[in-house]
Amino acid sequence: MDTLQQAQAAYKKRDFRKAIRVFEDVLRTEPNNVTALRGLLACWTYLGNYNKADLVVQQLLRIAPDSVEIKADLAELRFLQHRYSEAIAGFQSVLRLRTEASYFEARVANAYAKLGQRVDAERYLAQVRSHEQLDPETQFGMASTFLSLGQPVKAIGAYSAMWRSATEMRNRLISLLALVAFPVVWVGESMPAWVKVIVGIGLTVVMLFRGVIAYALGLLLLIAIAANVALFWVNGPRQRALRLGAASGLWYAFLLAGWLQVW
Repeated sequence: MDTLQQAQAAYKKRDFRKAIRVFEDVLRTEPNNVTALRGLLACWTYLGNYNKADLVVQQLLRIAPDSVEIKADLAELRFLQHRYSEAIAGFQSVLRLRTEASYFEARVANAYAKLGQRVDAERYLAQVRSHEQLDPETQFGMASTFLSLGQPVKAIGAYSAMWRSATEMRNRLISLLALVAFPVVWVGESMPAWVKVIVGIGLTVVMLFRGVIAYALGLLLLIAIAANVALFWVNGPRQRALRLGAASGLWYAFLLAGWLQVW
């Protein structure tokens, strides 16, 4: 197994730190190796280090400015950076060159939904639904779009469809975690930040009553939060999973203390 294959094997095993080291070893001798650069880009993106990912994608664009795959990589990175207008422009340029493009249509729909442009989001969702078969990644993107549009029932349907169609265990796990974490994901996707703060304060006040029912609801919320952390850990970016887990730490401690007092 050569060095590049070792890096790709580490990436498939989700050992991203090792993959980064080996991809960088390849690039020391072959600085314009597109496969190694795209692998490095995928690793940094998965780990949530968008600044380093940006440096890699810019290098890729200098080497292969007309590559459809690299244009798609750039659009995906802009989406993850919440630069939705740039992401839309990038995905649309890819759509003009690709025939099998349901995933990119779903991404454009999601970006429009994030920008609050409901009509455009619905238009692209209709295009996605016109395809006979949808892969799990496209269904996941559709679910996120439905949440942004305030359509939770359709989002649950998309997650369920992802579960039914997934052949890989990883995709089944992602869809299951998304369903378990649905209450938290729904709040995260569809509510502005100030509403999330009020919801969090309200739940904490409810917990102060120390009733068994209140703590039972809190336990369900705890399970949903844990599933959401796991979802980001499995599906990326892992940096967001770590932030979410740290932010939830006080809630875990408070809930545990409350249960000990109740029982």
